[in-house]
Amino acid sequence: MRIAPLLYFLLLLSACQQEKAKQPAQDVNDPKDFSINLGKKVGPITSNSTLTDLQAIYGSENVVLRNIYTGEGQEQEGAILFPETNNELEIGWDVPANTGRPAFLRLSRIGGNWATSEGVKIHTTIDELQKLNGKPFSFYGLGWDYGGQVTNWNGGKFNTTLGVILGPSTDTLPKEVLGDIILSSDDPKVKPLGLRIDVIVLTFEK
Repeated sequence: MRIAPLLYFLLLLSACQQEKAKQPAQDVNDPKDFSINLGKKVGPITSNSTLTDLQAIYGSENVVLRNIYTGEGQEQEGAILFPETNNELEIGWDVPANTGRPAFLRLSRIGGNWATSEGVKIHTTIDELQKLNGKPFSFYGLGWDYGGQVTNWNGGKFNTTLGVILGPSTDTLPKEVLGDIILSSDDPKVKPLGLRIDVIVLTFEK
C-alpha cells in the first residue's frame, strides 16, 4: 500500500516531535554550566540574580561573602563563587548583597572552564582575541593601574559587556609600551610582548 506524500510527511513530523519530547529539558540553573553569553548570562547567572539565587543554585558552601577589589585602593561588597579554585568568579553587587543584583563579574584564574560562546577565556592570546573580535582593538599601555585594559573594540564583534585586561609574558618591557598611552592590538611593537588575557570583567546589557 502506498502512503500519500502529505500523510508520510505528517507521520514523519509526528515521530520527530515525539523523539524531541523524550529528550530531557536543559536545566537553566545548571551549576556545571560555565558558558558565557555576553551581556545576558554567565552560566545560570543573569542580571536579576540575587545572593539567595546563587546560594540556591550553587550551595551556600560555594558562595562566600567578601569585599572585592575595584581599583585604586577601593573595595566593595561582593561574593566569591567557587573560592580558591580555577573556576573562582568574583561578583560585585550594584547595592548591598542582601537586595542587590550583579553589577559586574570578574574572572582571573588560569585553567578554569569559563568561556564565552566565541571562545574568549583567561589566557586567550592577543592575536586570538583580535581574530575573534574581527578587528584590531585599542588598549592602555602597560605598567600602571589601568595597564593592559581594553579601551575600545573599534566596531568589532565585542562591546562594553566584555572587559579585558591584558598581561605580558615577559618582564622586559620597552618604554614605548608603558604608561598612560593607547596601543593597538596590531601594533608591531606589541607582538614581542606575548600578551594574553589576565582578567575578564563581565557586565550585563542594560
